[in-house]
Amino acid sequence: MTSMALTDAEKSACTTLSHLFLDTEITTEELNSITTSLRALNLPSPTLDRILRYDLFPILYPNIISVAGVWSGFDDYWLLSQVESRRMTEPSRIRTVQDSAMWFLLSGAVKPLWSEIRVKL
Repeated sequence: MTSMALTDAEKSACTTLSHLFLDTEITTEELNSITTSLRALNLPSPTLDRILRYDLFPILYPNIISVAGVWSGFDDYWLLSQVESRRMTEPSRIRTVQDSAMWFLLSGAVKPLWSEIRVKL
């Protein structure tokens, strides 16, 4: 998806939403914290949907299927540079098909959590 560079609010949304991709059990308190952080950004829900689906998911879905150990978060610099790189590059048909297939197969790992957060925004 070619687009402008991330705004400061979008950067914060990326780092906050990336917690949904960690190999940890997310508690109610953590969901509430994520919701509060996102609400403070004043980004419309469709923008947050797009960030989750098109910016973060293609980069972070491998963590959903990885058997690597648990860690506390993704490196912000790495994450944001990956998102901005994807945004600045016109997607190929192969990338679009692959991203769609992975979303179809694996989004169930993040969609229920996102739905809980989204209704509280």
